[in-house]
Amino acid sequence: MLCQQCLSVSDRYFIQRSSGYSEAGVYASMYDVIVRSFSLLFMPITMAVHPLVMNRWNAGDGRQALGAIRSGVKYQFLMFLPIVICLVAVAPRVPRLILGKVNLQAAGIVLPLAVGGFLWQVCLLAHKPLEILCQTKRMLAGILAALAINVAGNWLLVPRYGYGASAYLTVASSAGYLLMLFVLTPMEELRRAANPDQTAARAGMHVRRDKDFATTSL
Repeated sequence: MLCQQCLSVSDRYFIQRSSGYSEAGVYASMYDVIVRSFSLLFMPITMAVHPLVMNRWNAGDGRQALGAIRSGVKYQFLMFLPIVICLVAVAPRVPRLILGKVNLQAAGIVLPLAVGGFLWQVCLLAHKPLEILCQTKRMLAGILAALAINVAGNWLLVPRYGYGASAYLTVASSAGYLLMLFVLTPMEELRRAANPDQTAARAGMHVRRDKDFATTSL
């Protein structure tokens, strides 16, 4: 959570350093309204999926637990599609609602901030397999990689492209975290944990085969 909060601090620090407090204030206002709106909209799904996943996992039904995660992500995508279509149509008007005036540069960051906010909500479900496997150090490694992308990108790009670069780096850092989750999640271990009966049956088959081989050899 600390690393995730550092992402927005990184954005605002480099924007203020390069473009001043006014530009940093514009970006912060747009970021807070758009990204945090996605937290409000999608939190009911996250809050509903979490206890369901943990209950089924602790009951030994790992397959249903993973199915609940997939269903949660599916519903997030279904919710996001009409939202992003509406934002494409009204993006030029959003800064007027948030800032009280027309700002074409701010209108250009509406969609990337929306995509970034959505991807971070997907991340909250995508890292559930690491949570239930108690692999939280891997989660930390993933979010540190996302923070590194954000800080390095802001340092290199904000002086040249302004706060628009920070908006696109929100997408890049969230996508980077999703990629790291895919790489760091031990799929084989997750499958074994999700199907303990099948794993035990395979182990029993190996034991029987070993016994048969030993009997034949004797």
